[in-house]
Amino acid sequence: MIKLLAIVLGEPNSINSEIAVKAWNKVKKKKKIFLIGNYLLLKQQISKISLNIKISKITTFKELNMKNGLNILDIPFKFNSPFESNNPSIKNYIFKSLQVAHKLALAKKIKGFINLPVNKKIFDGKYLGVTEYLAKKNNLQGKEVMMIYNKKLSVVPLTTHLELNKVTSKIKFNLIKKKYSS
Repeated sequence: MIKLLAIVLGEPNSINSEIAVKAWNKVKKKKKIFLIGNYLLLKQQISKISLNIKISKITTFKELNMKNGLNILDIPFKFNSPFESNNPSIKNYIFKSLQVAHKLALAKKIKGFINLPVNKKIFDGKYLGVTEYLAKKNNLQGKEVMMIYNKKLSVVPLTTHLELNKVTSKIKFNLIKKKYSS
């Protein structure tokens, strides 16, 4: 059984790199997790915030070697400053990272992936968030489920990525029934 888990770094102008690295440091089974994102960006971000961790750049899944510290499957991305990129290619970088993770999951090379937050503006109003984007890619629109998990509690919200003032109008009996039976 495949036991690898990928973490997609998501939004480059965020604290996602810090979250990913600190989470990886706390995980006991480090050899089962790798990152998908830009190697140089991650390297500069963790240096800027003074995190000391060995990261290894890989360019293909076949290069994955868990003995070399935290592996990052490198996705090309040009930037000027590690936390201040106004680059129009951010959208392409995020979509490419998600596509790589999605393909690895479909090919059963990984058990699954976690995507760190992204600025929802990249979806240009087509999707509410990554959950809905992936649901569309898998012909599961309307059946998507987002889980928030920790060791003590797991939660599946009835709605995903809605403005708070729109949530109550979306909660209907049929939605509850559909989510419960998923």
